[in-house]
Amino acid sequence: GNTDGNYGGNSCTHTQSNTNNWWRVYFGSDYAVSKVVVYNRQDCCQDRINGTMVYVGSKYCGTIRYTQGRVIYSIDCNKAIGGDVTIRQQYNFLTLCEVKVYGKK
Repeated sequence: GNTDGNYGGNSCTHTQSNTNNWWRVYFGSDYAVSKVVVYNRQDCCQDRINGTMVYVGSKYCGTIRYTQGRVIYSIDCNKAIGGDVTIRQQYNFLTLCEVKVYGKK
């Protein structure tokens, strides 16, 4: 996918509000998800990613902790079984430039 971290590069998206935001992808069947990789925006607002939580189905995988200069965040899901991945940001705008989900059927 397009991992361009600049908003004008047609890869990034963000929510309209700064509370209770989420993004979800449905698989159509259950998968064992090993990790979720999130690409952060680079041209602005990088700290918005801080506190973003990743779930496989209802299983919590982890929370992204913003690190200055870091673009790629990998969250280990330990082969959690589920039919979707949800990325939730409760306290800020949710900005995503690419999401990659790794796992097996």
